[in-house]
Amino acid sequence: MEINMDYFDRLEADTKALYEIANEARSKGLDVETKSEVPLAKDLAERVEGLVGPEGVAKRIKELEQDITREEVAFEIAAEIASGKFELTKEKANYNEEQRCDQGLRTALAILTEGVVAAPLEGISQVKIKENFDSTKYIAVYFAGPIRSAGGTAAALAVLLGDKIKEAIGIDDFKPIDDEIERYVEEVELYESEVTNLQYSPTPEEVRFAANHIPVEVTGEQTDQVEVSHRDLERVETNNIRGGALLAMVEGVIQKSKKILKISKKLKLDSWGWLSEYSKPKSDDKKSDDDSTDLVTEPKYIQDIIGGRPVLGYPSEKGGFRLRYGRSRNTGLATMGVHPATMALLDFLAVGTQLKIEYPGKGNCVVPVDSIEGPIVKLKNGDVVKIDKIKQAKELKNQVVEILFLGDMLVAFGEFLRNNQPLMPSGWCEEWWLGLLQKSDKFDSTDETLDLHRLEYDYIPATEAFKLSEEYDIPLHPKYTYCYNDATVNDLNSLIDVILENKSKYSPENGLTIDLDYRKRVLEIIGVPHTVKDGKITIDKDHSYALINTLSDNIPVKKHTLEALNEVSPIEIKNKAPAYIGTRVGRPEKSKERLMRPAPHGLFPIGNYGGSRRLVATAAKKGNVKVDLARRKCTQCKISSFQSICPHCGAPTEISPHSVKNINLSAMLKKASDNVKVRKVDEMKGVVGMISESKLPEPLEKGILRSKNEVFTFKDGTIRHDSTDLPLTHFIP
Repeated sequence: MEINMDYFDRLEADTKALYEIANEARSKGLDVETKSEVPLAKDLAERVEGLVGPEGVAKRIKELEQDITREEVAFEIAAEIASGKFELTKEKANYNEEQRCDQGLRTALAILTEGVVAAPLEGISQVKIKENFDSTKYIAVYFAGPIRSAGGTAAALAVLLGDKIKEAIGIDDFKPIDDEIERYVEEVELYESEVTNLQYSPTPEEVRFAANHIPVEVTGEQTDQVEVSHRDLERVETNNIRGGALLAMVEGVIQKSKKILKISKKLKLDSWGWLSEYSKPKSDDKKSDDDSTDLVTEPKYIQDIIGGRPVLGYPSEKGGFRLRYGRSRNTGLATMGVHPATMALLDFLAVGTQLKIEYPGKGNCVVPVDSIEGPIVKLKNGDVVKIDKIKQAKELKNQVVEILFLGDMLVAFGEFLRNNQPLMPSGWCEEWWLGLLQKSDKFDSTDETLDLHRLEYDYIPATEAFKLSEEYDIPLHPKYTYCYNDATVNDLNSLIDVILENKSKYSPENGLTIDLDYRKRVLEIIGVPHTVKDGKITIDKDHSYALINTLSDNIPVKKHTLEALNEVSPIEIKNKAPAYIGTRVGRPEKSKERLMRPAPHGLFPIGNYGGSRRLVATAAKKGNVKVDLARRKCTQCKISSFQSICPHCGAPTEISPHSVKNINLSAMLKKASDNVKVRKVDEMKGVVGMISESKLPEPLEKGILRSKNEVFTFKDGTIRHDSTDLPLTHFIP
């Protein structure tokens, strides 16, 4: 893909211009700081340095990224910081070994989570060097509740990083005693019964096995008021459940065992080979040899259904979403395409709706892609219609009695790779058919009569499809290949009987009409569009031509219908839908402003003077009001104000301790209103009291401007929006 650098340069220039405006406004000293607090990070390396440090690490990250992968960069940085090879600035130069290990792990975790979640700051509470009972030293990683925001893989990688750090500083493995191991087993059971469900419920044996083998101590602070019976252990500081530690062990190391094993091999960490035991088939698994390596024996999405979240397809059930490989400009990164007509038909699917899925990952967000296969529905009058337009879906919606096929789900190959999932067989689709045509020995690239774009995207008559298959010796076009494998051999033979009986009635203009009977269901199952009128089924000219020329004779009894069909069909028939993806709605799409309740325009305290609506103008009518707040004091002339630069002498100011003060709110509001030249301030809302440590209020001018523009502030002074994070690789501005 050619990258348009002008576009990126314009984005950067516009961003810098906005920062200049913000900094110019801040430089006037009317706000709490004289410059914008949010630093501008150009790339991942600078984000990491800004988020957790240490100073100078961005340069080292960029150097390493030239030669090795991001995962390898993270582990190398962790080792360099922990072992003292990375030179810390004066401020941190006196760090002891334990502090260096802590810094190394946080920096590496920030690299792995791309510096966009708070887990490296809040998910890891500390890293300690502790003693085994044989006096050898080991690493302990303390997890806190917010590690959940980073996800299971990141939590498991934090444990793996602990092992890398242990090797870098040359100390021993963690050697747990029986009571400590049983403590983990008890905590997992208590967490599931008393707190909440885990994504993966391990057996006590699986927990013991992990606790025995993880080379660093996975521990943490208390997250819940649930006490354990394995109490007062010397090396465990709390008698309550350690939620963060459990998430790291169970949803991290155990659930992601295949992924972590793969990464540990790549990074040459030798003490993780035991993870392969989790991937071995269990004797009670009633599964085929193909997927016996999966840790979870039943699709999790169907086990933990939440009331009001519709199930769209049972595991691998016929007629669910058909797996289709590929990507569009708006898919990838756990974002998968479905036909917009399916979205319109189901009601529940808006752009960005989260689904819980059977595979390749735990979940995804859905986006519309109109170049894939749409749904097939059965109407009240018996008609079976293939829908390929949103307008058509909306028109037919109230007449639908059954959705026979949900349409395609467009999944990028990388989703399987990233989730360490074996590839499922691909559905037979236009791009595959066209690829085989172009690879045919008889294909002539100079033949101008072959319009490849038309063959892939436009209408092709059935007669032409059969002719192309014969001419180029390729399987039948997907449009005229039906889901034969979804029917039994007996069902298909009953349909073949009726086709053979009536094929003499076929008309190239009107298609084929047959009597309405139980065999209609076979047409529905395999996905053949048709209409019903006066006790007769009519199949249009193209679909009837395809059926007559494919189902030319009764098929032999075999295990797979398609295998039997190909023994009689003159042209090879591919499996239209070998893999369906079971799905349910996870969380409805949630893009909206994030507001406090009630939502204020400005963080200025007005006590209860503003009434139930907390209106500043209502409070100002009282004249003087008593509120708890802080002011700033000039470092030179000692005059108080709310500004970071003294309005009298221009010297910097510093925050004074807060106290209950009598302020003339009426005069302050009038002055602020005059400053920003806004007269109407009736709807501006403040807060009862400040919850910040300093209790320094925002300038009233900010609240007036927010009220004028109908935006609200959050408790930290930001205007927030909850957005669904979806990828987009190409668009026209």
